Amino acid sequence: MAWTAEITGKSVGPGYVEFAILYVDAATSRIQMDSTRVSDGNLDSLKRYVGAQLTKLTASDALADQVNLGAFDPTITVTPDPAEEAFKTWARNFGRLRRVQELISLTVLTGSEPAVTTLRDNVRTNFQNGYINRLA
Repeated sequence: MAWTAEITGKSVGPGYVEFAILYVDAATSRIQMDSTRVSDGNLDSLKRYVGAQLTKLTASDALADQVNLGAFDPTITVTPDPAEEAFKTWARNFGRLRRVQELISLTVLTGSEPAVTTLRDNVRTNFQNGYINRLA
C-alpha cells in the first residue's frame, strides 16, 4: 500500500494559499481528500504537511495490518532505551556518592570503606561526557 498525493486545487486568500489535496492508495483504490492553508509563503511548509499526512496514512495501514478482530490485549510492552537506562543508573549512583561524601565530611565514614570505593569507581568509570548537559 503506497499512498501518493496530488494537489487538485488552490485558492489565494488574504495572506494565505489554500490547497486541495487528494491522497490515493492505488493498490486498494482508497482515496482521502484534504485541504490545508499555508500562510508563510513557504513551499517547504506545504511539503512538510503533505509528507506528514502521507506518513499518517501509511502508519494507519500498518496498524490495521497488525490488529485482528476479536479479543485484544491492551498490555503495552516498553523496551527501555539502553543509553537512557545507563544514564539513570549513573545518576542514581552519583546521587548516592554525593550523600556518601556528606557522611565522609561528617567523619561518619572514612572514605576508604570498600562500598565507598566501589561506588566512587562506578561513578567515575561509567561517566560519559554527554551526561554533563543533563545534570541539573
